Amino acid sequence: MPSKYLKKANIPTLNVFLIWNIAVFLVASNGMSTFWVSIQDRISELGAKGSLFCFLTPLVLVVACGLLPASWKATLVFWRFRNALPDCRAFSVFAKRDPRIDESLLLKKLDKVPISARDENAVWYRWYKVVQNHVIVKESHKQFLLNRDLTGIAFLFCIFGTPALIPAVSSVLNIYLYAAITSLQFIILSIVARNHGNRFVCNVMAEYQNKE
Repeated sequence: MPSKYLKKANIPTLNVFLIWNIAVFLVASNGMSTFWVSIQDRISELGAKGSLFCFLTPLVLVVACGLLPASWKATLVFWRFRNALPDCRAFSVFAKRDPRIDESLLLKKLDKVPISARDENAVWYRWYKVVQNHVIVKESHKQFLLNRDLTGIAFLFCIFGTPALIPAVSSVLNIYLYAAITSLQFIILSIVARNHGNRFVCNVMAEYQNKE
């Protein structure tokens, strides 16, 4: 299944996350002494059916997800600048780690053993196209795309939200708290997305090895 359809299925979750981050920013700009009470009020306002933001959410989400190219998102998730995606290490690293994968079976299906990251990427992608509609592959791909986009949104709020608070907030503590919250969610989501990405790569190889 093409990734655009998988991304479409992730939109409701991305909408919720976007509303959460905007609510946290608004609470931080007005004071965080009653954080949870304020955050619930802001989420209710932003998510209200008749609110302007609810009407504009699809546009805001498109912009937020489109600001960062896929290569940058990969760098944010895997903390690598070159050959960030795990399929660039599919055979040299991940095939050796996953107990489901029989390396001897993989070798039989390879015309030649890929020796570079580019080769590994090309071979793995060719295999992915064969098994992309398998349930386990679709689900892991969907989860990776979702958490990759969540990581990108978290990064944008961390990088741009924190300095945007400086002229609006009198309390330095509020700025530090906001920076801590957004940084923590970025780190957590990048680790989650990385785990899903690694699993996705392994699922493709595990499914392909048993295909006649």
